[in-house]
Amino acid sequence: LDELPGLENRLIPLYKGEPQLQYLEGLVMIAGGDNKAGLEKIRESLNNGYQNPASYLKFIDVLITDRRYAEAVNVSERANDLFPSEPEFMLKLAESNRLLGDRDGAARIAKSFLDLYPESEKGLSLAGKIFSESGSYSDALECFSKSIELYPGNADHYVDRADVYSLTKTWQYAVSDYSMALDLKPGDPDVYYRKGSALLKTGRLDDACRDFRMALKYGNKKASSEINKHCIR
Repeated sequence: LDELPGLENRLIPLYKGEPQLQYLEGLVMIAGGDNKAGLEKIRESLNNGYQNPASYLKFIDVLITDRRYAEAVNVSERANDLFPSEPEFMLKLAESNRLLGDRDGAARIAKSFLDLYPESEKGLSLAGKIFSESGSYSDALECFSKSIELYPGNADHYVDRADVYSLTKTWQYAVSDYSMALDLKPGDPDVYYRKGSALLKTGRLDDACRDFRMALKYGNKKASSEINKHCIR
């Protein structure tokens, strides 16, 4: 970043007004912490005809980070039309709709994506979350179970499925998946906390207290209230 001002000074006179340079200027602004100006500069470059998949992906990611979900939907739709062979834009469109609150629209897009790419790890994970948030728990469990089958080394998939089991109050299954996640990724304070909460529902108080203490040890502050409530006798 320290070298960029000098580089910009050499490039701007040569390529002034070029959409590629406008895009790069936007990236520099964002890297420097000025999201608003950076977004405007990238928007300008795309409106001036800069059609590069990576630039659209970056723009959508920044819009989502900036919580401009409606614009992220519009840009994702445009990019999906411009680059139909790039599956990432269908996922961005589903994610943007989800964050905007249109879970039915997000679910439709996610199902269409999985019809085309049934073994996509990102697609299965996102679709599962969308289905879970919309209350379609059986669809969510199907997605997360397939993720586990295809990608068994990723602890996040076990956590995602365990969360759905918790929502459906099938606590023992939730405990089992949280345990597997901790085997794959030891020391995760939030997973210890969620596992402790599930154990509490099964009546296994001593085991729950052990996990709440582990959650607190690794940094989950909420665990202290559960310890005070259930574990101090």
